[in-house]
Amino acid sequence: MIEASRMIPLLVEASPSFAGTWEEFQAEYADDPPIPYYIVLGSFARHLCNLLATGDHAALRRVFSVVER
Repeated sequence: MIEASRMIPLLVEASPSFAGTWEEFQAEYADDPPIPYYIVLGSFARHLCNLLATGDHAALRRVFSVVER
């Protein structure tokens, strides 16, 4: 099982176009640990919808490989 602290970095590795959003999120919540992952996962869900809409199936396959882990 993947630990929560590694979850988003692995998803960013699978879909690098989410990196900017993840960096902004980390900066916004840097002073409020622990990181509320449920909020950033909502942003990632919207990101997945955009990947689907643009037909980026390769990125979707990489993301879902991480999810299956």
